[in-house]
Amino acid sequence: GRLDELCSSREAARLPSMASAPNCEPWIWKYVMNLVSGALGILMRNAIAIVFSLVSLAALAAGGTDPHYLAGVKAYGEDDHLKAAEELNTSLNERPNAKTALYLGNAYLKLGQLGKAREALELAYKLDPKSKKRTAIRKLIETIDARNVGVLRIVSSPPGATIRVDAETGGRGKTPMELSLSPGRYRLLAELDGHDPGSREDLLVELGETADVEFVLRALACDLSLAATPPTTQASIDGTPPVALPTKVSIAAGEHKIVFSADAFEPKEQTVTCDGHTPLALELTLKELRPPAPSPPVAVEKPTAPPPPPVAVALETPPQPLLPVLEPVKPAPPLPIAAKPTAEKQSIAAAIVPVAPKNPPTAESTPRRSRKWLWFTLGAVAVAGATVGMVYAFPIHNAPPSTTLGNAAAF
Repeated sequence: GRLDELCSSREAARLPSMASAPNCEPWIWKYVMNLVSGALGILMRNAIAIVFSLVSLAALAAGGTDPHYLAGVKAYGEDDHLKAAEELNTSLNERPNAKTALYLGNAYLKLGQLGKAREALELAYKLDPKSKKRTAIRKLIETIDARNVGVLRIVSSPPGATIRVDAETGGRGKTPMELSLSPGRYRLLAELDGHDPGSREDLLVELGETADVEFVLRALACDLSLAATPPTTQASIDGTPPVALPTKVSIAAGEHKIVFSADAFEPKEQTVTCDGHTPLALELTLKELRPPAPSPPVAVEKPTAPPPPPVAVALETPPQPLLPVLEPVKPAPPLPIAAKPTAEKQSIAAAIVPVAPKNPPTAESTPRRSRKWLWFTLGAVAVAGATVGMVYAFPIHNAPPSTTLGNAAAF
């Protein structure tokens, strides 16, 4: 009824597929199929989610989220029982679980390590005593106890060697370990990285007996002889403290760097590769270092002695001045004058009065010019004094002018 209403209602106008169809029947079936497919899709998605949730819970309960557990189960399925035992043992130590212990017991059974297999099965029975497999686990333990085998306790130096039996490609375990074998004779091979493999031939395993087997593995190494010139050379191997040469050492397999050095010689580096067996020898000569060129002598200035202090010299006579010192001329004692000098005498005396120079010497005049004016002035003073003296020495008593002039001329 709802579909008929849809066909006849105005909603059909909004649906191009319905409006173009001559009747609503094809569209109705398409509509129904879309509803059914949508419902089924929703149910399938929910179902898948539910299944994944259940699987995750089961894996979580069985320890499946542990990467070691997953790696161990995968290795067990690939018949790599040694790797399976290692991964499962790690998982069991981190998260004890009955299923993990059961897988581990079966891996040890495949390897022939019956003692460890029994321990793992006992742990599985103890962790889940109500398990549906408890009866099978108990029978398996009883079978191990009743098994007709002999036991080999195997150790190696250094430990951690992988043990193989006869021509098996897979290892049975790593030392130290116990290996259970059926009675008979076997060949054991021990392998360890960086070491020569060791083997034991024709080992006898007796029923119910336990035998000890030990491997001493030799490290892969080479004997290296070192020598160099000069005799004082030392050598350092891979950065170790240098040793005096010549010497003989043992080096591990692989590549090694050797540095030779000596005082006053250039160091030298060499690389050697050891294959683990072949002896090696290395001898070389170092190159002497050139002495540095002498540097030119540096002129060192000697310190100059300070000038001696001035020495005062005592003079017996007082220092003489640079210019002559003129003492004043003492005038002659006056002569008795009977009468006053006449006007003519006064005029003559006034005529010989020295006249001051027009340009007096300045401070900037040279000493020679100053000395010239000085002598000139002194000469003028002397002439004037002499003239005055003569006038006073020869008085004239009312002589006529001619007589006075004649005397003056005669003088």
